[in-house]
Amino acid sequence: MHVRAIPAVLAVCLLAAACVPNGTSPDTTDAEQPTTTSDTPDTTTTTRPLDEEPLDAPTVGDPNQVASDAFWDAGAFTTAEAPTQFEEDALTAIEQWLPEDLVDGLIWEVFTDHDGLTVLAVSVLPELVWRGDPNFLPLLIASLNEADAIEVRPGIYETEIAGGLVIDAWSTGDGFIVAASVSTDSSVAYLEALASETPPQTVWEPGTCLYVDPENRTLPYAPFPPDIVVPCDGPHNAEVI
Repeated sequence: MHVRAIPAVLAVCLLAAACVPNGTSPDTTDAEQPTTTSDTPDTTTTTRPLDEEPLDAPTVGDPNQVASDAFWDAGAFTTAEAPTQFEEDALTAIEQWLPEDLVDGLIWEVFTDHDGLTVLAVSVLPELVWRGDPNFLPLLIASLNEADAIEVRPGIYETEIAGGLVIDAWSTGDGFIVAASVSTDSSVAYLEALASETPPQTVWEPGTCLYVDPENRTLPYAPFPPDIVVPCDGPHNAEVI
């Protein structure tokens, strides 16, 4: 499926990984930093001490490609031939609504259902510290709109942004999808179709190895973003045990 990317400003909020086995203290003189963990008590992560010799950074995934993996033709929806004026205006409004320093990757596509109604879908990959946070999407909507997000379906939130555009949003477990349509029923139906085919992961897979930029000062929430998962026989600084 062809998808359309928008250049995004890379996040500037850098957090350091807590490079310690479970139950021990950081082997570093830095102040203790908060870390995020999986809800599964038997799954923990270990990381290399910060003062070890730095690794040669491996090649990791492209954020826009990771964003594009989060959505596709779902249910009765197929890729539309071209955006209408409504989708073009809606895309501009959504871009302006999202804080630039929040976005790591962004991809958009227009879908149509069997009745010919179109839906603009914008897949957003936020900066690393927020990815996987189950509370991020409703908190983001509430903070940007200064009002609580309305959950119209389980995990699907609806809100009105500048210009009177009504959008619906659903978390992929790593990023989130913003959908807009002249029929809000269609945008909700598209997100429901996505959710039924690919429910978000909520835990980390034991044995997974990853490389987190050493300048980051925490690990992301579960599950690990797929673009930082690397082969275990190559450079990595964290592993799920």
